Amino acid sequence: MSKKKLQAPIFLNESCGATKQLKQLQSINQEFLSDDIKSRLNQEIKFVSYGIQGEKNIIHELRSSHMPIYVLSDLYFEYEGLSAQIDFIVITRKYHYVIECKNLYGDIKITPKGEFIRITNYNEQHSRKGFYSPITQNHKHMELLRKIRRENISNSIMRAGFDKFFHDTYRSVVVLANPKTILTDNRTENPKNEKVIRADLLISYIKNLNKQCDSFDLPDQKMEEIATFFLSKNIEREVDYIKLFTNSVAAIH
Repeated sequence: MSKKKLQAPIFLNESCGATKQLKQLQSINQEFLSDDIKSRLNQEIKFVSYGIQGEKNIIHELRSSHMPIYVLSDLYFEYEGLSAQIDFIVITRKYHYVIECKNLYGDIKITPKGEFIRITNYNEQHSRKGFYSPITQNHKHMELLRKIRRENISNSIMRAGFDKFFHDTYRSVVVLANPKTILTDNRTENPKNEKVIRADLLISYIKNLNKQCDSFDLPDQKMEEIATFFLSKNIEREVDYIKLFTNSVAAIH
């Protein structure tokens, strides 16, 4: 009897290091902390909480998509002295999506040069602050994935083909998970593998892009093989988030 064809999303892991981080930070006794450190700690707790909610929003979108996909979340890779924390890898029959999740308060503007600016209004205080491009961040993640995957290809001709078509197969997607965020993308150039969208548009984006692809569908077995390969390269870490927070505060002072 032939194996039934994949009809719905399969989540191979749903670990969340941010949840462990939040629990550790919330466990810190604030009784003897200075007001400044208390403020920094509570701000860190708030930011981590936003991140967790953002990932939950994306998981909900993927789980309710009814697409035949494999989903990996919260992955950590190391290779040749480099490392990457990747929010999601989604393996579909057409493309493989590397997703960077951002759950930010305020609106996001991308300048014609590709610079990211966060605009907030709180208690009648208007703020515009630039931040590191999540597109650039995700490109670094993808390059590390390329190197890790390439190492597993022994045939030199196949390896050259993999390098040539990698960016046609792997797509970078930055997802703004806050449903209240308004995105203004003013980039003069908008490459096909540099997408920035809101979470509620993620599934339609994937479906539309896959529909436009003329290449053959990957069989379920190959999709599973790629997903399990990346899962096998994931490094489970025991991180002391309290120590990291303490060191970061000490560095500021």
